[in-house]
Amino acid sequence: MRLFCLTMNFAILCIFISCSSHAREVLTVGLVHDNVNERYLILELEKEFERRAPHIDIQAVGVHTNQYKYKVIDWLKQEAGPDILFWYGSERLKELVRSGWVSPIDDIWASHSLSSTYQASVIDQVKEGKSYFGIPVSYYSWSLFFNQMLFHKLDLAPPQTWEAFLSVCEKLHDENIIPIAIGYRDPWTLTAWFELLNLRLHGAQFHNAVLSGTVAYTEPRIKDVFQRWKLLIDKGYFQENGDALDWDDPMTYLYREVAGMTLIGHFFSSRIPSNLKERIGLFSFPELVPDQARVELAPLDVFFVRASSPKQKYAMQFLSYLTSIEAQITLNQYTGGFTPMLGAPPSVERLDEAGAYLLKQASATSPYFDRAVPTNFAEPSNARIESLYVKSRY
Repeated sequence: MRLFCLTMNFAILCIFISCSSHAREVLTVGLVHDNVNERYLILELEKEFERRAPHIDIQAVGVHTNQYKYKVIDWLKQEAGPDILFWYGSERLKELVRSGWVSPIDDIWASHSLSSTYQASVIDQVKEGKSYFGIPVSYYSWSLFFNQMLFHKLDLAPPQTWEAFLSVCEKLHDENIIPIAIGYRDPWTLTAWFELLNLRLHGAQFHNAVLSGTVAYTEPRIKDVFQRWKLLIDKGYFQENGDALDWDDPMTYLYREVAGMTLIGHFFSSRIPSNLKERIGLFSFPELVPDQARVELAPLDVFFVRASSPKQKYAMQFLSYLTSIEAQITLNQYTGGFTPMLGAPPSVERLDEAGAYLLKQASATSPYFDRAVPTNFAEPSNARIESLYVKSRY
């Protein structure tokens, strides 16, 4: 009898465990994953969300940066893959929306009063027509990182104007130090030079007209942009082997005082070793036209729900979680960006504080080139800009 009871109890326990495990929903989330910071981020997001929604298990699907955007398109075309996807704001998101691949999130937007949580320029990047399709979670500035210990040795100050910038480059060049480290094995990194020169010369309205196709790239003012850029190339201020380097390879040149500066997004800061961070500072791209309103490049990162996912209810719960300031602080802690939410607490780390300050002081922000123009234009343009850059060097 006792053996029978023990057997029955064990059977009941097994059934209970089986039922409990089946009661938990598995929700997959697609993320960029190419370094240890992203792994820590995945673990933190899983842990925090599962505390709030214990009936849902999060499974992250990490893909390297270089392959991620192509993998996402494959998933969407096949109506497969993660239920929720990390993605990019502006035209990059809107293209997917127009293809019918993204679920609207109007209910989340209304219930969390998100129209009063973000600036209009941020909201516009996730809105198509009258509906909303993504939760903005991170944005970051593009700026010039520099070795401040090297600058101190050479009695140099971060330049505020174009003339001062040229003077700094010349001083570094005279000291046999590469003025500007650069890696463009993937040519998208080069377009930051085109954009910031255009914004500093001609302002946001003209730049937006160029990106939208209203103004042709053959317009004389665009020629002026390339002439300014060519001046830096002709003087030998750029690193010579940049075509053989990835975007993050210039970091070591900066640390070792082989190079003075590099133009890169703030995600660069999250990869600087802690023992080297005190050596590095940053400053905004210099002024070219006095009193020109300063506009900063600030790409926006978002999360959206795959329209073909069978787990819409649970996916919406995860997106609701991402509207919390706690979730966004956690996410940006590992990605080197900042929450775009209004009233977010200030950054405490020195470089993050400096990067956030650039965005707060800007009159406006602009999404990165390959996020603001159609995909079928962005990639050929990146290649064309690279070819013009290489041709100018030789």
